[in-house]
Amino acid sequence: MAQSAALLDDRMCIVGFYNLDMRITYQDTELMLAVDSKELNAVIRKEAEGDKTYSRVMEGGSYSYGGNYGNYVPKDRSLSKKIFYWVLQILAIPIRRFL
Repeated sequence: MAQSAALLDDRMCIVGFYNLDMRITYQDTELMLAVDSKELNAVIRKEAEGDKTYSRVMEGGSYSYGGNYGNYVPKDRSLSKKIFYWVLQILAIPIRRFL
């Protein structure tokens, strides 16, 4: 489940959880909330602008890079977490088509 936010203008935003796939659309209950708040919209916009510095965008056939692009350092996982995720990946192989 992915948390998401969409800014519609300087006041309206939509926040919540929604995965864009057919299973979620027709079988599960997801929640999105429309909020009319300049303050919340400003907070979300500020976070999104910060996130853009770690992104690359293609416009007109060429990429532009944010100032922090390539500087993201993933958190180091403990050995037990690495083993857990590896086992989980193996166990998920037979049921991937149902996810």
